[in-house]
Amino acid sequence: MSEQPKAEKNTQRFLFVNAMRVYAMTVVVLIHVASLPAPHFNTITPYEWWVANVFHVFSKGGPPLFTMISGMLLLGSGKNETIGQFFSKRFARVLGPFVIWATLYLLWRLYFNGETLNATQIWNAYLVGPMYYHLWFIQMILGLYIATPILRLYVRQATQRDLSYFLTVWVITVAILPLLDRFFDFKIGIEIFVTTGYVGYYIFGYYLRDVWLTNRQMLIALGVAVGAMLFTEWATYLLMLDAGGVFDPYFLNYYSINMIINVGALFLVLKSLPYEAWLARLPRGRDAIILLSSCSFGIYFVHVMIMELLGSKRLGFELAPLAFNPLLAIPLTTLVTFVLSFGVTVILKRIPFVRFIVP
Repeated sequence: MSEQPKAEKNTQRFLFVNAMRVYAMTVVVLIHVASLPAPHFNTITPYEWWVANVFHVFSKGGPPLFTMISGMLLLGSGKNETIGQFFSKRFARVLGPFVIWATLYLLWRLYFNGETLNATQIWNAYLVGPMYYHLWFIQMILGLYIATPILRLYVRQATQRDLSYFLTVWVITVAILPLLDRFFDFKIGIEIFVTTGYVGYYIFGYYLRDVWLTNRQMLIALGVAVGAMLFTEWATYLLMLDAGGVFDPYFLNYYSINMIINVGALFLVLKSLPYEAWLARLPRGRDAIILLSSCSFGIYFVHVMIMELLGSKRLGFELAPLAFNPLLAIPLTTLVTFVLSFGVTVILKRIPFVRFIVP
C-alpha cells in the first residue's frame, strides 16, 4: 500500500467520496431488486435463482460501504464541534426526514399494500421499526451518530496499533466466533462489548482513510473482492442444498468474514481509482457524479416505492426481476428505479418546505 502525496490526495478527496457514494447507492437499489427472487430457490428455475444470486451477492457491499464512508469522514473530521453542534448538523438533519419517510411508508403499507395495522403495531413500527425493510439502515446510522462524539475521542487518541486491536476484536466477535458456533459448535462464554455491530465498519472506514493502493495493489484487492463474492455465492448455494432448498443467508450476513473481506477490499479499490485523471476532460461527468451523490439520501428513501410501483402492474406493465429474462430484467429494473428515484429527489429538492426530506 502506498501513501499519495498530500496535495494529490486533497484534489482527489472530494471526487472519490462522491463517486463511492454513487456506487454504493446504485448497488443498494440492485440489492433490493435482486433480493426479491433470491430466497425462492424451490419456486423458480435454477437459472433464475443463479442469476438473482450473482446480482444479489455482487450488490451486498452497499450498506457497509456507506457506513465506512461515514466513518472515514465523520471520525476523521478535524473540526472541534461540541456535541450540540454535531447533533444539530448530523442527527437532526437525518432524524426529521426519517420520521417523515417512516410516515409515508406507513401510508404505503396501508393504502398501497392493503395492510391492516392496529395502533400498537403502528406505535411499535415507529419506535422499534423498521417501518419498512430498507429503513433499518437509517436507524443504524442514527445510532452511530449518537456514538460519534464518543468514538471521536477514542480515535483521536488511538494509535494505528490501537485501531488494529479494535478491528481484530471486532472481527473475532462478529465473524469468527459466530462461524465457529455455527459450523463447529464451539462457544466461548465471554461477553464482548463495544466492538460489535456496525461500529466496526464505521471504525474500519476511518482506519483506511489514509491508505491508497497502487495499480498493482488495486488488481490484487479487486481479485480478493471477486474471490469473496464467488465464495459467498457458492457457500449460499451449498447451505440451501443442505437445507432442502430453504434460503439460508448466513454467508450473506454483513458480519460474515467473507463479507468483511469483500467490503474492505472493495472500499480500497473504489477509494484508490484515479477519478481525477478519468474525468479531466469530462467536466460534465464530474458534475454528474457530484449531483448524484448529493441525491443519495433521497434516492435511498424513495427507491423502494418506485421499485414496488414498477412491479405492481398498476401502471399497465410490469418491470420486475422475473418479468422476463432476469439477466436483463434485474439490471433494467435497477436502472429505471434508480433514474426515476433520482428524478423524484431532484424535484423534491427544488420545492420549498419539502426539500428537507431529501437531505
